[in-house]
Amino acid sequence: MAVWLFQVSFVIIIIADAMEQDELQFTPPENTRLAFARFAAGMLMQTTTDEEIRNGMKMMKHVTNHWWKFKHHRVAFTSGLL
Repeated sequence: MAVWLFQVSFVIIIIADAMEQDELQFTPPENTRLAFARFAAGMLMQTTTDEEIRNGMKMMKHVTNHWWKFKHHRVAFTSGLL
């Protein structure tokens, strides 16, 4: 819950800054506060999805090593990739 709150607060900071400038462009930030918000939001999102990515890689490895156990091994591999 805390990670989600941090992510939402950082996104709000980024949107508030974009509203002040009347445009939403992805350019290098002009101040340190915005740069920190972008960096922290990216790192938190990365750590949140890290376990899901690891599980998908395990599924793809299992399908690759045991392809004969699956009726449609390409579909099983693609579900791990997604």
